[in-house]
This record gives sequence, C-alpha cells and structure tokens, in this order.
Amino acid sequence: MTKIGRNDPCPCGSGKKYKKCCMDKDKEAKIQTYPEDEEDVSFRNPILSNPIDDVSDDFDDFDDFDDFENSMSPEEKALYNAMDEVSELLDEENKAEEAANKFLDATANIQKIPDDFDWDVSDLCMDIVNELRRKNPELAIEVLRRNITLDPESASMLEIDIAEIMISNGKGEEGFSILHRLADEGSDDIWNWIALGRNYVDVKDYVKAEEYLKKAIEVGEAQDDIVQGDLDQDDEYEDDSDIATAYIHLFDVYKARGMIGEAIAAWEKAAYNNDLYKGHVIGVCDMLIEKNDLERAKSFAEKIVNQIERHYYLGKLDILQGNEKEGIRHWNAVLNREADNYLDRWAEVALRLGKSKLVIKKLPLFLKKHPANWAYRALLSIAYVMENRMELARKVLQEAPDSINLPDDYLSLYKEIFKDESTRSQWLDILGELK
Repeated sequence: MTKIGRNDPCPCGSGKKYKKCCMDKDKEAKIQTYPEDEEDVSFRNPILSNPIDDVSDDFDDFDDFDDFENSMSPEEKALYNAMDEVSELLDEENKAEEAANKFLDATANIQKIPDDFDWDVSDLCMDIVNELRRKNPELAIEVLRRNITLDPESASMLEIDIAEIMISNGKGEEGFSILHRLADEGSDDIWNWIALGRNYVDVKDYVKAEEYLKKAIEVGEAQDDIVQGDLDQDDEYEDDSDIATAYIHLFDVYKARGMIGEAIAAWEKAAYNNDLYKGHVIGVCDMLIEKNDLERAKSFAEKIVNQIERHYYLGKLDILQGNEKEGIRHWNAVLNREADNYLDRWAEVALRLGKSKLVIKKLPLFLKKHPANWAYRALLSIAYVMENRMELARKVLQEAPDSINLPDDYLSLYKEIFKDESTRSQWLDILGELK
C-alpha cells in the first residue's frame, strides 16, 4: 500500500492536500488492536535485557490481556506502559511535547522495535510529529530521527518528513540537501523524486519542480516496464498510483505557471493512472474559473462525481454567469444533503446564502474534535461577523492551538460575503491581531 504524504493530494478527491483534508479524520479512525485468537504472539525480544521465548503458543491460553501483560518481563511491561502513556498524552490538549519527551525517554536504549510488538510505535511517532511540526519543529525532528533507529526500513520516508519540516520552518537549504541526497542514493525510487518536486512546488520554484516531477514519472514508467516484464502472460499489473501522484503535482506546476492546456493534460494523465484522481477535476474547475473560462469550467464541473461538490461548482458557475436563480437552486441542494465529509463546502454555501446561524450551530461541534482546523475556524469566524458578534469572531480564531494558517480560499471568500467595507476591515483587523 502506498504511503500518503501530508503534502500529497487527498485520496478522497477533494482536491486539497491530505494534511488539509482527511488526515485528522484518518488518524482518529485508527483503533489499537491486539492479536487475534489464531495469531502466534510468541517472540524473542532482542531489545530488552531479559529476552522472552515463547510467551504463548495461543492467545487463548490467557483469560484476557491482563494475563498476557503479566507474562512480560519488567522491561517489556515498562515499554508497553510508556506507549500507553504517550497515547493518553496525545489525547489531551497541549500535551504533545510531553508525549514526545516520554517517547524519547522510553526508547532511549532501544535499537529496534520487534515486529510483533503490539503497539504500532511508528504510528505513535507520526502522531507526535504531526502535532509538533509547527509548534516545536526541532523536537519533531528529534522524534523522527529516533524512529529511524527503531524502524530503519522506513528511513527514507522518515528523512523526507524531516526535510519537509526543515523547509517549512526556514531551513530550506538543509532540507533540500537531504532530499537531493535521498534522490541520488535512491535514484530508482519514484517517491524520492516526487518529494523533491512537490517541495519545490511549495517554495514556488516551478522550473525545478517540473524537472524533478518529470524525472519521477520517468523512473515510475521504467519500474513499471520491469514489473510488466516479470509478470506471466495472464497476470495483470495496474498499480500506477505513484505515477499518478507525480502527474497531479505536475498539474499544480502548470496551473501556477498559467499553462492551462498542459495542466489539464497532466490531470488527465493522473486520472487515467489512478481513478482516485478523477476527483481532482475540481482543481481544473478552479483553474478555469480563475481564468474566467466559465463555459469550459462548467463542462468539467459536470464530471464531478460527488453530488455536493458538483452542485457547489454548478451553483457558483451559474451565479458567475448571471443565472442566480439556477445557482441558488444548486446551492440549496448542497444544504439539503448530508455533508459530514464536505462540511467546509456546506458551510461556505450556507454563508453565501446568508444562513450564518446554521453555520454557528454546526461548526463548533466539529471544532471540538479538530481544534487546529483553520479552514473551519475561518468559516465560523465569518459567520459570527455576519451576526455582528465580533468578540466571538475574534475568540474562535484566537483559541486555535497553532499559529495562523488561514487558507487563501477564505481570504477571497470574505470579500464576496462582506459587502460593507467597514465589516471587511473589522475582520481583517482580527486576522492582523493573530499574525
């Protein structure tokens, strides 16, 4: 299964980066499980001072996990308990740094986590890192480096994470040095080239981004040729998702450079290689709307499979073309659908239709579970401004557990919603206080 990077397009097809879309939801959905009855949980633990042989031939030998825990050596029990504490700390607000230090202390003398250790230590590590990559990037990098020791087989991907944290926190030269080294050392790994390309997209060096993403595609196609050559005649090989990811980042390059035909062709290649990227047709719509190519944008909007997104874009295009009645009909269709996975679209439509009270009723429930989501905080803040509740508009932004990272979409949205210049100025003043 291909790893989804934080900066990769979200597999749900929203057109957003994974970190700004389903990453929090996916993390929340993970459930820690213990071995099933039929699994063999015996192992020799090479990292502890008192190795265990054949803890059990069958998990049924124990009444419950407490009995299994009692069979462990003191060292192993301490490691399990430490991972429990790390997980509990991560569930609390503002405890990520404490969780990181607990993780580092617990693994200080461990060289490798055994394969059958029941906690997914790498997942815990990444949960810590995702909390700290902006709040405390140095500590996040320390945790990642420790995880390289514990999981050396994932060293390349973990080093990419280290490089991206450096690049996003003002250490671009050091971060890109790591990425170039990885590409040189693992020149046959498509993900090393994708990482280079997508990070050059993020720093807006589109010439280099294009160069390395094309290299990624070249490497991916060469690997496909090798795999195809090794298959029997009746076998099938259809996994071109890595190549598709390179093409979708190439779409971003061409979009940024105003190369509309090339951008559309890159999206078509991505969608051809992986059905998931068909959902990124909304990126094509956004690009064509920006260029005021509304008729062509509408032809692509008709291809959007998700009904909420399709009605949203068709409504937006109708209104831009002066067909307000039909546009409102589409937007009302958005409001009348279950929108848990597209709550930002639902809220935006509600605001455009003047239904700020609906947004105020619904979004706070979401933010309790996802307090760091700036997109939803911005939408809720706009709703409060529409109700002239300026202190609440300020408070919802000030209470975010991270520094401001307001999506550009909402900086343009407020201009469309706030017709009164003084109201616009008040909201911008609130944003200015947070910088």
